[in-house]
Amino acid sequence: MADSSNVQDNRDHWAFPVTVTPPPSVGGFHQAELGASHSAGGEHQAELGECRSAGGEHEAELGECRSAGGEQKTELGECRSAGDEYSAELGECHSAGGEHEAELGECRSAGGEYEAECTSAGGEHEAELGECRSAGGEY
Repeated sequence: MADSSNVQDNRDHWAFPVTVTPPPSVGGFHQAELGASHSAGGEHQAELGECRSAGGEHEAELGECRSAGGEQKTELGECRSAGDEYSAELGECHSAGGEHEAELGECRSAGGEYEAECTSAGGEHEAELGECRSAGGEY
């Protein structure tokens, strides 16, 4: 009797994670962990969040990310890129020209000026509290 109980307990434990995380494949390479992910280009990786790629490479961690250009990286926040390279940490960083780095809500553009409210002087970009909006040439 004790053996039967143990066997059932083990089966229940293994069945739980298998049913909770179903990995769907759509295209070439697709990996999904704890979240909904949809690939529509080359490579796509999603961890704990919803991610949708529509260009080249896309990486998202803890948040919603949508790429539409070259490369995009986002951590903890919503980010939308529309240029070449994109680096975002804690949701407050958005570039749309050359290179962009952000750490703890502070934005640094490779153009020449630095602003705490997240604004790149490379191309066209506007950001307010983790939300990125490009306005065709003006910030």
